[in-house]
Amino acid sequence: SSDGDDDSSDGDDDSSDGDDDSSDGDDDSSDGDDDGSDNGGEVMLGLWGGDSMGVVVASSDPSSNDSSAFICNDGVGRNEVRAVCKYLGFSTGIRIDPYSLGGKYDLTEYYDFGATDLSCPSDAEGPSDCSWTDYMTTEVPCVDGEQLAVSCADEAFTINITDFRVKVKKNGKAKFQLDAGATRYGMDMDMNNEGFVAGVVQRWSNGSYAYVLESFYEGDLKFKKGTWKGKTVVDIPSDEQCFWSYVFEESFYYVNSPNMLALNVDEDCSYGFTVEDLWADLYSDEEDDDTRQRFFAHGP
Repeated sequence: SSDGDDDSSDGDDDSSDGDDDSSDGDDDSSDGDDDGSDNGGEVMLGLWGGDSMGVVVASSDPSSNDSSAFICNDGVGRNEVRAVCKYLGFSTGIRIDPYSLGGKYDLTEYYDFGATDLSCPSDAEGPSDCSWTDYMTTEVPCVDGEQLAVSCADEAFTINITDFRVKVKKNGKAKFQLDAGATRYGMDMDMNNEGFVAGVVQRWSNGSYAYVLESFYEGDLKFKKGTWKGKTVVDIPSDEQCFWSYVFEESFYYVNSPNMLALNVDEDCSYGFTVEDLWADLYSDEEDDDTRQRFFAHGP
């Protein structure tokens, strides 16, 4: 019986061990809270302010404001922003000012902080792959303006010429207009004030090129009311007229990446030259940098 008591005692010890395991389980649950679960539930993320750009709201029950909170941006870097954006269905993103969304608003009227020190590995796909500190246990306060806000996108940078219009009269007077746009992490860039350069070039059927207009050196192509416009007189036979346009951010001067360049060819090119032909002209395997340097680095 004593042995049995001992066994029972051992059993109590086992039970105690079990309690310890339970305690460990509680610790795991606590860890789970850090990892993005709330009492075993999944933490969901959304954006206050928009579908791809806004202030990040974390919630265990989106239908209840009581379970929703902002995340403090302390310690947030590229991995954390990418994890948030991937969770929301995008490929990449960037952290932004939470008060840059337009209009007047006071974020303190909506939600409190619920978490801080968000930390995610480089391959994180969402909050379940990350850890954070419950804001109620933090030793460092966060203030209004430190709410985590992001702009998400499928591409970090895009640039394109959406329309290129050419009108040449019989006397050689010509007008050119090109509409272009660029985005950085889903946010529209200002063509007029963020260092963009544009130009119009004539391509002859023998493959040679000549500047017609450009915005950087001569300044005869100007950005007005959301579009690039310019006019000049051309002395080019109608059966040789083939104009193409370009727009790039001035960093292209140094990095020479095609991802920073937009091209378009006038649809009325007299000999059927296309924008695909132009890309091949400038970036074929056999092409050295001379042509690109002539047009995109040194000017006319």
